[in-house]
Amino acid sequence: MTEVLLKKISLKNYMGAENVEVDFSEKTEIKGKNRCGKSTLMNAYFDVMTGKFANGAAPNNICPVDENGEEKPVKEIERAVTLEINGIEHEIKKVTKRKYRKGVFIGNETVYILDGVSAKSAEVNDFLASIAPSETVAMCSNASVFFSALKKSTADARKAIESLSGFDIERFCEENAEYQSVYEMTAGKKTEDVLKQLKKRLSTENGELDRLNVELDCEQRRLDGSDDSDLQKLESEKAIIIGNIDSMENLKEALNISIDRYTYLVGLVDDLKKKMSAIEDEQKKAKNEKIETLKKSIVAIDADIDNFSEKVKKYNESSEKVFGEISSLKSKFTVLKDSHSIVDGLRYGDDYVCPKCGRGFNSEEIEVVKEKLYKEKEDTLCELKDKVDILEFAIKAETDTYLDFNKKSNEWAEKVFDKRETRKSLEIEFEKLLSIGFEKTEEYKTLEKRLKEAEEESSKLFESTDLWRQVTERSSNYKADLSQKESEINAIIRDTENTEKRIDLLKGSVKEQAQKTADVERQIDMLQDFSIAKNVALEDMVNRKFEFIKIKMSEETLSGDIKETLRINVNGVDYFNGLNHGDRILAEIFLLKGLQDMNGIKLPIWIDDTESLDENRIPDVSRQLIVIRRTDDETLKVCNGEE
Repeated sequence: MTEVLLKKISLKNYMGAENVEVDFSEKTEIKGKNRCGKSTLMNAYFDVMTGKFANGAAPNNICPVDENGEEKPVKEIERAVTLEINGIEHEIKKVTKRKYRKGVFIGNETVYILDGVSAKSAEVNDFLASIAPSETVAMCSNASVFFSALKKSTADARKAIESLSGFDIERFCEENAEYQSVYEMTAGKKTEDVLKQLKKRLSTENGELDRLNVELDCEQRRLDGSDDSDLQKLESEKAIIIGNIDSMENLKEALNISIDRYTYLVGLVDDLKKKMSAIEDEQKKAKNEKIETLKKSIVAIDADIDNFSEKVKKYNESSEKVFGEISSLKSKFTVLKDSHSIVDGLRYGDDYVCPKCGRGFNSEEIEVVKEKLYKEKEDTLCELKDKVDILEFAIKAETDTYLDFNKKSNEWAEKVFDKRETRKSLEIEFEKLLSIGFEKTEEYKTLEKRLKEAEEESSKLFESTDLWRQVTERSSNYKADLSQKESEINAIIRDTENTEKRIDLLKGSVKEQAQKTADVERQIDMLQDFSIAKNVALEDMVNRKFEFIKIKMSEETLSGDIKETLRINVNGVDYFNGLNHGDRILAEIFLLKGLQDMNGIKLPIWIDDTESLDENRIPDVSRQLIVIRRTDDETLKVCNGEE
C-alpha cells in the first residue's frame, strides 16, 4: 500500500497568500474566519496534485488581486507541496510565470520543479500517477468531489465507485456467462433506460399481438358466416345475360347482309367523289398551267419591250449626235466654199509699188509679182478644193450613218410595237382564261350520275345500319354486364380463397408475434436478473471496505422494476435524509478511508466545514487528517497534533 503524508505547503503570490509556508502533521487543524486563506491552502494542494481546485474547477484565478479586485502584476506565482511517500520526502513545485514580448504581456507559462530539479509537465504527471490517477487522488482526498459527482449524475458516481472498487463488469460476465448478451445490450447505456425501451417495445409487441388476434378472429367469423346463396343468384343472372347476348348476335347476323351492301355503297360513294375530285383537280391544274405560261410569256414580252425600247432610245440618241456633227460639217463646208469663191474671183492689176520703199515696179517686176501671186492663188484654190472634197466626203459618210441609225431605230420601234400588240392579245387571252369556270366532261357527268344513284340507295339502307348499331350497342352492354357478373362471381370465389389464405397467414403471424413478445419478456427478466446480480456483486465488493457505511447500488420501484441507484446508509440511516451535519462529516471521513482502502493507498483526508463536529468526535482512521474549521480568528491559524 502506498502511504502519502503532506509535510508542507509553500505559497508565494498564490491567490491571497503573498508568502505563506505551513507545516502539517498526522492531524492538522486549519482555523480562521472567512477569506483568511483556509480554502487557499486546500486548493493549492489539489492544484499541484490533480491540476484542479478542490471542487474540480480549473485553477484559473490564482493571481492575487488588490482591494479593487484588479490583478496584481506579480512576475511569479508559486505553490509547492512537500510529500512523504512511503517514508521518502519529495517536493513538487509548480511556478506560473508571466511572459512578455517587447515589454507587452502575452500570457502565462507554468514550469515544474521536482525535488529541486526542473522537470517537464509529463514527468511530474507520471510521478504523481505512480501514486494514483489524479481523479482517484481527488475522489479519495475530499468527500465533496464524490458527492458533487453523485448530485450531478448518479450514473457517473456509480462509474466512479466501480472504478475505485476495481469491479470488472467484463470479468463478472465471464464468470456468469448467462448475462453476456444482456451486458452487450446495456453497454454504454443506463439499465433503467434499456429497461424502459424494452418495456416500451413489449407494449408495442403486445399491442401488435392483440391486433393480429382481433384480425384473425374477424376473418374466421367472416369465413364461418359466408353461404352460397349470393353465388347461386349471380350464376342465374349470368345465364340470363348469356341468352340475351345470343339473341342479339342472331339479329345482328341477319342485318349483316344489308350492312355489307351499305358498307359497299359508302365505299363506292367515297371512290366516285375521289374520281370526280381528281377530274376537277386535273382541269384546274391544266388551267393553272396555262395561266402560268401566259404570265411567263407576258413577263418575257415585257422584258423584250424594255430591251427594244432601250435600243430605240440608244439609236435615237446616236442619230441626234450624228445629226449635230453633220450640221457642224456643213457649216465648215459653206465657209470653205465661200473662201474658194472669193479666192477664185481674185484679179491682179499692173500697178505695183514696193511695200518697203514705195517705188513703183517696172513691167518685168510686175510680171514676176503677178506670176507669183497667181501661183499662190492656184495653190490656195487647190488646198481649199481638197478640204472641200474631204468635208463633202465626211458629210456623205455621216449622212449615211445618220440614215442607218434612223433605219435601225425605226426597225426596233416596229418590234416594240409588235411586242405590245402581242402583249395586248395575251392579256385578252389571260382575262378570258380567268373567267372560264369548270367544264363538266362526259366522264365527269357519268361519275356524277353514278354518285347520285349510290347516295340514294345508301340513304335507304341507313335505317338498317342504325338498327345494327342499336343491336351492337345492346350486345356490348350485355357483354359488359356478363363481365361484371363474372367479376363478382370470381370475387366471391377469390374472397373465400383469400380469407382462408389470410387466416393461415394470420395464424403464422400470431405465432411469430407471440414469440417476439416472449423474447422481449425474457430479455426484461434477464435484464432485471442481471442488474440484481451485478449490483449485489458490486455492493459486496464495495461495502467490505467500509466501516459503519453501506452503499446500496439498486432498489425496487413501486412497479416492481429494478432501478440502479447509489444510496449511502450510515448505521441504517440515509446520508441525505436523517443525519445531522456532524454525523455527515464523520460519514465522509469513513467514506474516504474506504475509498482509499479500495485502491491500496493512504492519502491526506481534507475535511471542510467541521464547525458542527466536536474535536473529540474526530476518529482515528490511520491516515493523515486535515480539518478545516471556521472560527473568529482574524488570521489563519494552523494547529498540528496536540497544539
